[in-house]
Amino acid sequence: MRKTMILLAIPFLLVSAPLFAETGTSLRVAVLDIVSRIPPDVMQTGVDTAVFSESLLTELVKTGQVTVLEREGLVRILSEQKLQLSGLTEEDATRVGKLAGAETVIYGSLSKLEGLYILTVKAVDVSTGTVQASDQEKAYTLNGVLADIPDTARALIAGIVKKGGHPDTSTESSLRQDSSSSAAASTAVTHSAAATEENVRWFPLQFSLWESLQIVPKNYDINGFSLSCVLSANRSVIGLDAGLATIAEKNIVGAQLGIFEWTKGTVYGAQLGIVNIAENVYGAQIGLVNWTEKMEGVQIGIVNIIRDGWISFIPIVNMHF
Repeated sequence: MRKTMILLAIPFLLVSAPLFAETGTSLRVAVLDIVSRIPPDVMQTGVDTAVFSESLLTELVKTGQVTVLEREGLVRILSEQKLQLSGLTEEDATRVGKLAGAETVIYGSLSKLEGLYILTVKAVDVSTGTVQASDQEKAYTLNGVLADIPDTARALIAGIVKKGGHPDTSTESSLRQDSSSSAAASTAVTHSAAATEENVRWFPLQFSLWESLQIVPKNYDINGFSLSCVLSANRSVIGLDAGLATIAEKNIVGAQLGIFEWTKGTVYGAQLGIVNIAENVYGAQIGLVNWTEKMEGVQIGIVNIIRDGWISFIPIVNMHF
């Protein structure tokens, strides 16, 4: 009888052990509001940085690798300590994180230089005060900066996981932009250095016969309209990306229209084609074949696949929110 009970318990232990182990690796993170450092005379209307803070918080939660603390508690601590976000130092941020019971505190600022918006975010270990990870995104529009926040979250998580004493190789692999080689992990961790040196360039129009025969190089953002006869490749497109085949190396804010549409980053809007592929989608994919890793929206087509959805494959209509 005793041996029977032990044998019956083994399958339960095998299934439940990973669940218990996973909860022990989740770091407690406090996310402070993004602060605007853009002078009032530069912008006719103020910048609502709350949308950047909420977007970053959402992307961090989606990774499933950290526990994000409630914002109400952070606001209360700031009030009790008589601290203002606009004048918060690294030491102040660390103190707020300690009082909130966080292991890591994340804070950042939005600035503007010669027409270029710059979002800078840091993750600091509250016990040592050292910077675990940092990231900087640049774009000529606020929507462009917002579209790059998923990249910011992945870079921060990669640094936090690596330096937080929880070496989870499967987690690190899922955070890599390019998982084809081991060098990709270091690329993700050092994302901020590359972004800092990167000169983000943009142009309002793109016309392309082929990837190597287009009027604007593919490392440019297109803020307006991109048209291709056969194939076009751009860094990101804010507006309409149309053609037989279109590739966005980072993000689409607007729509992709054609036969074959591929966004290697995130689509904020819609993909309308026969074959639609994107890493993440906030909106809709409409075509014969639709594929995405993560989605908040709807797929309409014959083959609809959301890898991280409630049900990965559903024909005709698939959705996830």
